[in-house]
Amino acid sequence: MPNYGYVRVIEDDLSELCKTQSIQRRQVQIFSELRMVFVDQFFIEHSYNLDTPFLRRFEGTRLASILQAGDLVIASHLDRLFGHADDVAATINFFRQRQADLWVADCGGSVLSAAVSGALGLYLAKAA
Repeated sequence: MPNYGYVRVIEDDLSELCKTQSIQRRQVQIFSELRMVFVDQFFIEHSYNLDTPFLRRFEGTRLASILQAGDLVIASHLDRLFGHADDVAATINFFRQRQADLWVADCGGSVLSAAVSGALGLYLAKAA
């Protein structure tokens, strides 16, 4: 059961691109290593559009195609994982169907519990 890191870099500021990518990658590594989990492979998404759903992004699609039961995906921040409120529900349902886990560092761990995923959807809907 591999552990994957997911990083999304917004390409509107090329001067910050490498810096942002390395910061997110390190945040995922530190968060996972503190829990004695080690990332086997990173998926680095370069994106121009903030609203593109996770499962429609190039690296998101690639990751989804290999995801199996028991796998773990770790992202640093909600806004790097989800494009909008509808994306939260679709992505969480996809992970549940695959029986894989999804951790977000700034949420403190798994976002697949009903309470957490419901709260995320409400929060993002209000923020929109």
